[in-house]
Formats: sequence, C-alpha cells, structure tokens
Amino acid sequence: MIRAAYCGVNSCTNTRSGMIKRYRLSVLSLLLFAGYHHPALAAAQAQLDRTLISQDESVWLLIEVATDQPLDTPDISQLTPDFEILDSRRSDLATVRQQQRMQWQFELMPRRTGVLTLPAFTVAQRYQTEPVSIEVLAAEAPEPEVFILTDIEPSDPYVMAQVHYRERIFAGPRLHDVSISRREPFTDVLVHPLGDFQQYVAEYNGQYYRVSERRYALIPQRSGTLTLPPLSLRGRVRTAAADDALQRGRRVEHHAEPVTLQVRPRPASALGTTWLPSIAVTLEEQWSSEPPQFQVGIPITRSLQLSARGVEAVQLPRLLHPDLAWAQVYADAEHLETRHDDGWLLGHYTQTVRIVPHQAGSFTLPAVTVHWWDTQTDTPHIAQLPARSVMVHAADTEAQERIIHPLPAPITLIQPTESPSALPWPQISSGLLLLWLLTLMGWWQQRRHPRQAAPSAPADSAVPTPKLRHACRNNDPRAASHALLCWGQRHWPNTPPANLIQLAERLPKIKNSIIELDRHCYGLPHSTWNGRMFWRAWRSR
Repeated sequence: MIRAAYCGVNSCTNTRSGMIKRYRLSVLSLLLFAGYHHPALAAAQAQLDRTLISQDESVWLLIEVATDQPLDTPDISQLTPDFEILDSRRSDLATVRQQQRMQWQFELMPRRTGVLTLPAFTVAQRYQTEPVSIEVLAAEAPEPEVFILTDIEPSDPYVMAQVHYRERIFAGPRLHDVSISRREPFTDVLVHPLGDFQQYVAEYNGQYYRVSERRYALIPQRSGTLTLPPLSLRGRVRTAAADDALQRGRRVEHHAEPVTLQVRPRPASALGTTWLPSIAVTLEEQWSSEPPQFQVGIPITRSLQLSARGVEAVQLPRLLHPDLAWAQVYADAEHLETRHDDGWLLGHYTQTVRIVPHQAGSFTLPAVTVHWWDTQTDTPHIAQLPARSVMVHAADTEAQERIIHPLPAPITLIQPTESPSALPWPQISSGLLLLWLLTLMGWWQQRRHPRQAAPSAPADSAVPTPKLRHACRNNDPRAASHALLCWGQRHWPNTPPANLIQLAERLPKIKNSIIELDRHCYGLPHSTWNGRMFWRAWRSR
C-alpha cells in the first residue's frame, strides 16, 4: 500500500460524541450502498458496506429481514468486545425488488485489528442471518487537518491489465471551502471511475474526519515506469479569530505524493497473436434455433459472445468467422460493452453472423479459439468453442401441380329416326366405342409416364409479376429476393434454384446485380439497396 504525505494543522479538541452528531450524514452513503449493491434477497441477511478498513474507521452494518410486519430492533450487544456502537437507524417497511423488507443500520468502530467475525444475529426469535467477517488494519497516525491516502494494487501490473487504484481524502471538522484538482492529466493510462464517491467517518489520533473515497480501474497502455499524477487540495481552516460570518480562516493546501507503476511487458510465453490479460475469460455461442438446423438456402444466425474480467471491451480480439466452402457467411452486427462489477471492469463483445448454406451434405464448422493470459496464476490459457459437425439438408421444393386431363364426355347413341336399313348403325356404334377405349388408354398412359419438361432459360415474357417491380420501387431487397426465387421455381420446376447465388449462375448477364442483391439481404443492416437500378438491369438482360 502506497500512502501520500500528510499536511498537518492544529489538533481538534472536540469530543467523540460531538463529532458523531456532526457527521450523521454518513447514513446517506449507506442507504445508497444498500440500494445499489443489494445482493440476492434472502429471508434475513447481514452485510457490511466495506470488508477492509483501518482500526480508526467506522463501518456500517445492515441487517434486513423479509417481512410485512414491524419487528423489534435486533440485539447486537455481542459485538461490544470487538466494536463500539456509534449510531443506529431503523427503516420502516420498504419494498425492495417487489419484496417487503425491514432494515436496521448500525455504525460500528472496531476496537482491535485483525480479521473480526460478526456472528449470526437473531431477529424476532425466528429469523437468523449468516456470520460476516471484516479485516481491520492498524492505523497510522497522520497529522490533522487534511491529508490524502492512496492505494494501488498491483504496483507491477502487465501492460493492458487492470490496476486497482483508490484515493481517500480526509477532511477535519474545521475545514471548509474545499477544492480538489489534479495537477496534470493521466498519460499512457486509461482511467475508469468505479462508481461515485463514498463518504464515511474515520478517526485518527482521537479526531474524526470526513472521508471521501473513490476507486478507479487503470489500464496502463505501455510497459515501463509510469507515474500517476497526484491530487491537490485547497481549503480554509476556521480559527478562533476567524470571522465565521464571512467564512474566513487559515488557508491550507496539500499535494499528495505521485504514485509510480512498474509495468511489465507481454511475456514471451504468451500464445496467439493478440494480448489479452485477464482474470477470467468466457467464450459462448447462441443460435437462432436450438439445436441449430441447417438447410440449403435458409439463413441461420450465430452469435459469438466473448467476455473478460479486468479489461475494456475494445481490448477484446475480434472473432473473425472462417470462410466456409459450403456456405456464404455475412456479418450481421457487432456490439461492444464495458461495465464494472465488484471493482472489476467487465468487457463484453458480441459478433452476429448469418450462415446461408448453398450445398447439402455433412460438413464441419471450425473451432473458434481465443488465447489469453491469466494474471492471477501468471500462465497462458485458451478459451475455445470446439469444432462442430453439421448436417445441411437439401432445400424444400414446392409441390408440382398435377395436370389431370378430364375424361371424355360419355357418348350418347342417337336413336335412328329412319329405318335400320337406311344407315349402318352397328358399324358406327362399334367404331365410336373403339375410339372411346383408345382415348381412355392414352389418358392412362399419360398418367403413368408424364412428359418431362426439359430445363430451359426463362422466356422474356416470364417476367416476375408486379411483386418484383413493387419491391424494386420500394428498395426492399428481401421482397425482391422472394419474388425472384418464386419465379425461378416456376421456370425451373425440376431443378429450382435454392438461393440467389444459384439463380445468378443461371443468369450470367445480370449475375453481378443478383449477387449485390444477396449481399444486401444478409449484409450489414444499415446498407441501402437501389431497387430501380436492379429493375433496369433485369429489363435489359
């Protein structure tokens, strides 16, 4: 732990009880802590706003019970051997995440150093919390009236790895008109504030201070020695001779000592072409259907999600999807997000692609590998999605309409009006009957052996109806793609094109225009397709 030098003024003579009353505003910081850092709710629980303090710093204990009835204040007298109870607060029934909760807050001052365990507390003889622990460090004796302490961990990080940095400003009760600045900006290091200022009360040498604490995540951008610019504080200290009405007093100014980092370069044993120092890395995938189903001409969406703790999202390597001989791969969207949790940066990167198979069969989707360096164990690691065997099914074809020829109309024999000797009616009847039988046999043979239509290029008269024209006028690539594929299935009923790529191969004069349409259907979402230009190319093919 690195601490800055102190700026001393006259000691304060106020008593402890008077100072506790003066700084009761610190309860607000606890309430903010309870609302923002609330863990998964249980029937009864106890938690501390910090788990590492100095012996002369106060800590807030929060006890919560899930109930819709008022309860008596829990008994915490068993803490008196290790803690002095400075203050207590009780909250009426509060709704937290749609649950009714009863809350109590206690401000505690440790009596000794070491790891102290707060035992389980019993509330209303039917609720019990879990024990919690806190580490109390020995306090150094700074000089009043104002000083700044800084902590950094680790002091010898790897380049591009997160560093924990904390600044604490201690202000005495007579300090006012405070202004804080940094003498120069940070250079060669990225700075991420982790939350807002925390305010609490701390005691040094029998005097209470208002403490403003803020934590940062630092990412050094180069190896070697880096010096962090320190804080500067200016203010006034009230004295007995000061005119309180004019808020005058003795002017004080304090400059903290700069902090130095020894940044290590990337080790020679690191694997891969990218450098990703982290404490935990995960690589996952999601499909538009589970399990993923592959079919010729039908796009399927795959999202690759890479997360790392201790880095920014921009540090994560891009997951370049490999080219596939059996499918077209189109980039759909990328999303970068950096959050922080429990003092760590959380970098998230999501890449979404669309895979459109154009060949049926059994294929292999290659593995996706990310090399990273574990800064806790100081060893290389690999996050990997293993190779996946996929089966691509053939495209569905529309059922062909069966053309059923109607049966010949039944023959009605006309009764002769003349005498039977006038016409040869027996011969005529036999001939008509034979003709009817031959027609019936021909129809049956056609049903058994339908004529196969030979593939041929579509005629100019077979222009895709107004659906394609309407899609081109509205610059709608997906509607145009649907109209063209329906047209292709009608004009090549035996071997219909499964996608626009296959259709483009059959129409070489406008091949480039159809491929461009296909890219707009499955490419980046913000691209604009010129439908009128495509319609002119189609008409002139």
